Amino acid sequence: MMEAATTPQRTSDALASKGDASGLTPPREERRSALLLLRTPFQAWIAEQVLRAEGVLEYALLYFTQHDSAEDRHYFSRLAEGSELAKYCYAPVQPFDILGHLDFRWQVGGWYRDRGFDLVILASIDSFVPNAIARRQRSATLVTFDDGTGNFHSQSIYHVDRLNRRGRLYRRMLGATDLKSTRVRIARHYTLYPQFTNIVDPDRMRTLAGWQTDNDGSTGEGTRNYFIGAPFEEVLTANQMRLFEDYLRAQKIDYYVQHPRERTILEIGVPLLDKRGRIAEDAIMMDADGFRIHVIGWFSTVLFNLGSTAQRRTMVLFRDDPRSAHIAQIAEQAGCETVFL
Repeated sequence: MMEAATTPQRTSDALASKGDASGLTPPREERRSALLLLRTPFQAWIAEQVLRAEGVLEYALLYFTQHDSAEDRHYFSRLAEGSELAKYCYAPVQPFDILGHLDFRWQVGGWYRDRGFDLVILASIDSFVPNAIARRQRSATLVTFDDGTGNFHSQSIYHVDRLNRRGRLYRRMLGATDLKSTRVRIARHYTLYPQFTNIVDPDRMRTLAGWQTDNDGSTGEGTRNYFIGAPFEEVLTANQMRLFEDYLRAQKIDYYVQHPRERTILEIGVPLLDKRGRIAEDAIMMDADGFRIHVIGWFSTVLFNLGSTAQRRTMVLFRDDPRSAHIAQIAEQAGCETVFL
């Protein structure tokens, strides 16, 4: 039996020894098998809690990434240690989306047939290949969990199917189901945000604890201010990015927390936080260590996830962005401060 991969290659299969190497085995007697389909480090972090909550003792892991970041490798390896089979699928971003989808389809090979799992667990119900694999596990119960703000943002892809004709063609080619049909099949959905409307009705929702800390900021160590990066070139205009930079330079920012997909770093003159392969939430909590935490960002999941940890959370929005009014309502409901530029 091969050891679990610690440094995944472009496509890697790894058989891990059975047992509780990752601490995921819950105190239950029954044996339940699951297929875990992941696309991001954030999903991998949440998936550990879902596995425990579902009483999963044996699972196979398929991890899909287009970025092959240090965070991808770290969280894949962590979950691979406790899995029966772990496969890391890396398909670099292509000029045409369909090429990336076909690359993933080729890499998963025989996973396009029913493998007899008790459960299928995934977050990216809109992603064609994971969705198609889940569809083929006809005897399995479908369990889903949050993938960030898209789960409670009423205009996101998880709530409004905006696929154009080409997207619908891709979905049919790859054998995925539409979002409405997928949401109907969901038996249970795990969330970090029980106060918000999600992709299923409340009867099917289960709450996860999220990030917790004993640090109440009362040690007198002062405050550390963290700016949360994002792939801003994908969501903001050039003028909005310039306004953002001007605002941030006037703040006392200690560290810039780079997003795994972020390629254009805002020029604000502060050091990058050494995340050591961790997602932003884990990296901030490790670094703060007794300091009060203040996180500043745009519409970032991190600001919501650190609600019980950060003493202050500031969301920066733009007056010329039609999305801002709705986002501000969500932010204020979650207890964030809002600043409009």
